[in-house]
Amino acid sequence: MTIEIGGNSIALATTPFGALNAIGVAANDQVDLTNTVLAGVATNRIVLRDFTASFFGFPFDQFSITEVTVDGSPAAFAVSIDIKPGSFPNSINTGNGGKTTVAILSSRTFDAFREVDETTLTFGRTGDEKSLTFCGDPEDVNGDNLPDLVCHFQTGPSDFLPGNAFGVRLAGVPIQGTDSVRIIR
Repeated sequence: MTIEIGGNSIALATTPFGALNAIGVAANDQVDLTNTVLAGVATNRIVLRDFTASFFGFPFDQFSITEVTVDGSPAAFAVSIDIKPGSFPNSINTGNGGKTTVAILSSRTFDAFREVDETTLTFGRTGDEKSLTFCGDPEDVNGDNLPDLVCHFQTGPSDFLPGNAFGVRLAGVPIQGTDSVRIIR
């Protein structure tokens, strides 16, 4: 079959799996896009076409498709953040046991204060470090008249090295933002 995602298409053979029918043929087929040009392409549309089937080497033009299931992870939605709002450079002392303030900035299409699930916020070098202490009331930290979400994280678990990452989840969809940091040890 041919699979098209994001304007790119490739022809792939399927891999049979599952229980065998009465004549010894697997009832299901799957396609793995790992290590193809389509792997990781963000899309909301996948086209499957040009199906062919063979039975012991003989091509058949009649078969049925009863279900198409697409498994994947949603692409991260980029948001703007400000580590240590109002300061630059954003110096973080990883050895002081303190807290680091991070603002998730709202935009005209994204209300950080209302849309971010605070219980899933993480902050640190990889974006997976669970270090949230608390989030406060909405504040406009960048002067755009939009309510930003300001949260405080334990600095120690952030595991920062030169570089940074910040990850949060929004209604089950990953969102991510980055800002520069200067590490002080």
